[in-house]
Amino acid sequence: MKEEEKALLSFTDKDGNKREIFEKDLTDRVQPLVEEIQQYLKAEQELTKSHNKATKDMHHMQAVRTVINYAVEKLEATLPPYKKPVKIHGVDSEVEK
Repeated sequence: MKEEEKALLSFTDKDGNKREIFEKDLTDRVQPLVEEIQQYLKAEQELTKSHNKATKDMHHMQAVRTVINYAVEKLEATLPPYKKPVKIHGVDSEVEK
């Protein structure tokens, strides 16, 4: 029984047709392009893990910031109203010699 050949690359073309590239389809012009795409696909796969972790960390950071803002609002509500310091003109300035 003949073993089914596995596609080196599968994609959907701009017209929506599913295309597959097999070993027999490799020519001097096609092979470098297939190899380049395969390298980028491998890099994308490796980066996806980092991206997912970064996204999770970003969401966690946003949640922490929300909790911090809520805690600050509670603190502000607990504190007495803020009184601006009264500045008497001339008292805080240096005396010229």
